Amino acid sequence: MTVQWKPLALTPAMVRLIGSIDEFKGRWHTLRALPPGQLAEIRSETLIEAAAATSRLEGRPVRLELLRDLMESAPSPGRQDPALSLSLAYGRTLRAVHELYAELEPTLHHVAELQRLLFAETGLENPGLSGEVAAQIERALEELESDLREPSQHPLISIPLFNLRLMSLRPAPLACGRLARVLTTLLMLRAGYGSAACASLETAIENHRGRVHRALRRAQSTGALNDWMLTSLQCLADQRAAAERRLDEAHRREPLPPLSEALIRVAATGEGLSIKRAVETTGANRNTVKVHVRRLVQTGRLVQHGRGRATWYVLPEGNRYGIIPAA
Repeated sequence: MTVQWKPLALTPAMVRLIGSIDEFKGRWHTLRALPPGQLAEIRSETLIEAAAATSRLEGRPVRLELLRDLMESAPSPGRQDPALSLSLAYGRTLRAVHELYAELEPTLHHVAELQRLLFAETGLENPGLSGEVAAQIERALEELESDLREPSQHPLISIPLFNLRLMSLRPAPLACGRLARVLTTLLMLRAGYGSAACASLETAIENHRGRVHRALRRAQSTGALNDWMLTSLQCLADQRAAAERRLDEAHRREPLPPLSEALIRVAATGEGLSIKRAVETTGANRNTVKVHVRRLVQTGRLVQHGRGRATWYVLPEGNRYGIIPAA
């Protein structure tokens, strides 16, 4: 039976969550400016965590250490138990999404390809998408495309609604939950939320598992969308927070240029750092100092106060970047 969805009533809590996710999206271009090896390591660990969380969500937990050992090795169907094979296939499918999202337009063909990858090299038969299910997915994709073209419709509203339509398919395709989570990541990346590749959405869903299930059942039984939307946005916001922590930690480990270190030491004296004071203390060119200070602010190592000539900078509260000023 087709669910008749009721109109969504946007609440202040939803608006706050959307704002927090969008604010981080605005910082993404700066936070991702890590050495390629560091960013690749973060994304690789995200894939492993996502695969492990998915196995726990499905009641067939696989050890994180085992996934980490096998994720980079060649697939070996027939030599692994089904739970491990499916978890590895999930991680490899997500990797394809991370690498190819710009080319993977949300079409029925690509949905079917992702479904195939979820079973590839597992030794299990891919059930595919039946004609009835394929027709429902096609309609859901058309509605998604229409939503995303509408200027007044925010992608962070459209994506959870599409996810709900997918989770409400009847008959439900095998691995529907896995497919929905993979497609959510794909749509987030295509919408410009690059941090979706730097923290596991699956872990966020696991942390809210009971709430997610209740919201899904309520939406499917009553057609009411608000609980589902609020819960989905909370999961996405938790994923964003995890990505921010991970990227900030990576930046803390990233070596700073000598001038930037000198500027942080000046700011650590407690008197505040102005451009004038920075030039006088370091002897560096004024424009060079400005470039370094701007970078330190963008990466969260300095906090700006004031405007114009009255601008000054201090360390974040608690000096959370752990840089100890020289004696």
